[in-house]
Amino acid sequence: LAPAAPFPPDLLPSLLHGRSGGPDGVAVWTYTGTLTDASSGRPVADVEGVEVVRALGSSRSGDSGGLARLGDLAAARLLSGGGWDAQCTALHRRLFCYTAAAPDGAGGGARRLLSSFARRPGAKVRRVLPREGTALYDTAVTYVVRDGGRSLVAVSEFGDGRHAVSEATGGRATGSSGGGSTWDFGAHVRADGLMTRRDNGAPNGPSHKGAEMPPLRPEEAMVAGTPARTGIVSFGKDDAASKALLVKYGARESYSFRFGDET
Repeated sequence: LAPAAPFPPDLLPSLLHGRSGGPDGVAVWTYTGTLTDASSGRPVADVEGVEVVRALGSSRSGDSGGLARLGDLAAARLLSGGGWDAQCTALHRRLFCYTAAAPDGAGGGARRLLSSFARRPGAKVRRVLPREGTALYDTAVTYVVRDGGRSLVAVSEFGDGRHAVSEATGGRATGSSGGGSTWDFGAHVRADGLMTRRDNGAPNGPSHKGAEMPPLRPEEAMVAGTPARTGIVSFGKDDAASKALLVKYGARESYSFRFGDET
């Protein structure tokens, strides 16, 4: 028997519901965590964050009303050409604050924004300005299932018109959308390092001329190299070296969700 598709179309409405609290809902999420040097496991900074998520809707291929809700988003142009099974979109506003990593066993208390950091013990201490110790940004994220559930694409769009098209690998999704069952869903998402800016000079508004769906291809063809670990962590404005790494290797994120009617 052929293996089950890792991204079944029925997954998307449940994913949207789980992140926003309902088909037209709004949810607030809070985060705590640690930014860690992947090469040594050493904490670089602690992170606290808050996120507001608003559902924009989900639809199946052929539902023109679903695409109308996307307005002038780049995802609307991408999906207008067909070749997809299902999509869902959510609007996100995120605020993250970076603070000095707490020593092992240290208790709570007043925390200050990160003012300096070193990429490794003994390395040059780098100054972090107050505005660089926080990150506030808005995004619209559209998830698109294609090829009968064998492909998942994420289109992330920023307030200044930039957008990035990402592909998921290593996907798994088990469960169903009915009967009160729970979905287990996980994937690794790799975004191309080049972001496309929409063309605001088009006669009829933004045209997103550079927006394209990636071609369907085997998962093994999406594997990319890994940059030097010492150049991964940075704060503030990107320098030339950081930009070169982003263009060459893109960005990778891993997601794992469990959600259902009662979670």
